[in-house]
Amino acid sequence: MKNSLLTLVLAAVVSIPHSHCQEYTVAELEEIVATEPDGMMKVDALGRLTRIYGYTSPKSVPLLVERMRISQAQDLDYRLHEAMYDYAVKYILESNHEKADSLLKECYQYYSSNAQPYDAFYMQKVLGINHRYQGNNFNALQQWTEALDNLNALLPDFEPYDKISIDNMMDLKSEILNDLGSLSRTVGNNEKAFKYYQDALSLNRKWQLENDASVLLGNLGLILVDEGKHDEAIDKLIESLTDAENSGQAHQIKSAHLRLIDTYIDIGNLPQANFHINSVRKEIENSENQQQKSRLYYYLGRLAEAKNELSPALRHFNKSFAIAKSNNDEKRIKDNSFKLFKLYLALGQSKKALEHYDVYIKYKSLFDEKKNDKKVAYEKARWEYDNQVMELELANTKEKFNNEQRLIKLNHSRNLSFAGLLGATIICALLIRAYRIKRKYSNNLASKNELIEKSLAEKELLLKEIHHRVKNNLQVVSSLLSLQSDDLDDEKTKSALREGQNRVASMALIHQNLYQEENLVEVETKPYFERLVAQLKQSMSSGTTDVNIYATIDPMRLDVDTMIPIGLIATELIINSYKYAFKGRAQGSILVKFQNINNRIELQVKDDGIGSDKNETQLEESFGTKLIRAFCQKLNADLSVQKSNGVSTTISFKTNQK
Repeated sequence: MKNSLLTLVLAAVVSIPHSHCQEYTVAELEEIVATEPDGMMKVDALGRLTRIYGYTSPKSVPLLVERMRISQAQDLDYRLHEAMYDYAVKYILESNHEKADSLLKECYQYYSSNAQPYDAFYMQKVLGINHRYQGNNFNALQQWTEALDNLNALLPDFEPYDKISIDNMMDLKSEILNDLGSLSRTVGNNEKAFKYYQDALSLNRKWQLENDASVLLGNLGLILVDEGKHDEAIDKLIESLTDAENSGQAHQIKSAHLRLIDTYIDIGNLPQANFHINSVRKEIENSENQQQKSRLYYYLGRLAEAKNELSPALRHFNKSFAIAKSNNDEKRIKDNSFKLFKLYLALGQSKKALEHYDVYIKYKSLFDEKKNDKKVAYEKARWEYDNQVMELELANTKEKFNNEQRLIKLNHSRNLSFAGLLGATIICALLIRAYRIKRKYSNNLASKNELIEKSLAEKELLLKEIHHRVKNNLQVVSSLLSLQSDDLDDEKTKSALREGQNRVASMALIHQNLYQEENLVEVETKPYFERLVAQLKQSMSSGTTDVNIYATIDPMRLDVDTMIPIGLIATELIINSYKYAFKGRAQGSILVKFQNINNRIELQVKDDGIGSDKNETQLEESFGTKLIRAFCQKLNADLSVQKSNGVSTTISFKTNQK
């Protein structure tokens, strides 16, 4: 975002008519500054040097100060405001947005008051850029929308007379429409964004403007991709490529190819994706554009992945990841780290897989947090703006009411009956107005409630995402345990790893239930136990003994802190039955009961097997038994074991479950 906004700022700077002293070399400009007396020539040379040195260069600061001093002393108001504008750009690039805002507003007032509409609208454009640079998307949208309205109101006066001015105005209008489209897409309003881009493209073609239509066609294509309209998107992107090739825009040609590569991979058209990669690969690899290089290697990785060529995919994703890290490209870091996690996991390199998964989680959290923060800030700013407008209207209504009351008193002595009629009319009008104001307040309250509801919905979404990530992390651990056990020959070790895998899986099931259900803090017991039983049956099946598991589960909702130990206890008891109850038997049965009896929860796991071949001391020292006793203590539960026709274990504890 930062780089793109810098481009916007610098593009705006170039567009301001700073044509003074353009033909001089740096040496000649420095000679003018050293020898010329204070005046317009010297000020123009100082301004040209400022832009050559760069706005944030230490060499530019004294030049800016000198320009402002001479302009003020010589009453060169236009040159003074040019210097103020350059100072504002310097502040934007240094993230001093408050000072930049103040200078830009002063320049806007000056240009507006002195019949300089082109410069005035550029001030509004850069004011919008300054707001967007701060993340104030709503304020930027307001600034650019106002600029567009003002421009549309002014255009009829220029169109018949001044060809140069109208061309400049149309060029400016196209730029603002493109900015509004980009901003609308950022805040998730693709419908408005598409309309702005279309309007800019129509204007571009009608007036044959210099700014490239390829960018607008590409933006339209990206929105169609977002909407899943891939055939229409490809048509627009091919049109964008054709336009870029016709106008000889090398950067846009490469961008258009990259967009087409991405889209063709999405729809599985690998030959076309490969064709466009071959068209630009050598040129991008030899260029200095690191962002395009990172994108190229990412798409090469996706293409290799789609062909199931894991080693080339790994190599390309690693290249893209390294470039993205060096340029702090958060989105590309996130995307590559997730791809690398999956590939390393598939190749059995669990340590590297986990390292990249940690990176993915970190950057995905940052990415989502920024996205949510921008959305909430946008909604808050919009509500504050609407509220200010409503309060202003209410103040105006009160003022009108007071004026009308004074008018009634003034005329009362002259014509009482007329005043009465007028008063009745005014009262009716005020009642209607009061009704409208009340309705506006109601709408405002509804808007505020909607904002609160959206905020709550976002928090619920975030909580679901947390449960989802915890579940995914636990599944990764489970998968790693499974991969590790596949490399072992010792059956005892493999069994221990499998048991650990089952324990992790039982916890993952809880978080899976939480993010899939409406209730984000309580677990539905019935679907949870049904999944747990099915999972354990699949995992523990030995192939020599046919074990049936019967479950009788009362539907309840229990909190996570209660369900995790219950799930682990149930897992341990079922695993013990599988391990010890049915040795030498062709079949067996396990009964699982989970019931609420007189406000006490009871979990019973019973088998019809032969019991355990371990003595009491061995059982007492086993890891599984220690876990069961520890979790019973956590639940403050009673534990009882009966050994008659198999083994029956029951735990019982009080509950506040409704």
